[in-house]
Amino acid sequence: MFSTRAPWLALLIAACGSPAPSPPAPAPAPVVADAGAADAAELPAGEGTGDNPRPATKRPTRPIEIVLRSSPVPARVSVDGAALGNTPQVWLGETGAEHEFAFQAPGYALTRFRFTPVASGVLHPRLERIVDDIDAGVPPPPEVVPPQRPAPVTVDVDAQPAPIAPAPLERVVIDAAPAPPVGPQP
Repeated sequence: MFSTRAPWLALLIAACGSPAPSPPAPAPAPVVADAGAADAAELPAGEGTGDNPRPATKRPTRPIEIVLRSSPVPARVSVDGAALGNTPQVWLGETGAEHEFAFQAPGYALTRFRFTPVASGVLHPRLERIVDDIDAGVPPPPEVVPPQRPAPVTVDVDAQPAPIAPAPLERVVIDAAPAPPVGPQP
């Protein structure tokens, strides 16, 4: 019974134990120039080791074609600021450089893409419609109209003031009941 558990136990102990020492890092390979490395960028002494073990090489460019479409059709398209015309359009270029593709149609927002093409393909953006009137789903508030002021009243300044009539006197009756005494009573 112990013999059937021993391999599993040994495997469990090995898996939970301290990690095995890692093998030493391989030494960087020397850079050898060949016929295909004519475009390789030269590195200063000391480069090519540590975090960057390989020398930086510039890949050779090759021709590609990208079909430019859009929704809605037609849209004006430009590449790197140079107008190509309306979509659909075919752009002929090369790999290895970054390009900016811009699409614009009346009533739609400008849409731009910036990337480095690596293969032939299709670029088909869906342009966003520009909304002039935003509808939030509620009716607009009523229009506020200021109240109409009455026409001004003109007053003749040279007129005599009207006489003030004396007000009739009113008869006031006072109830002469004696006030209750204040304090202790005998």
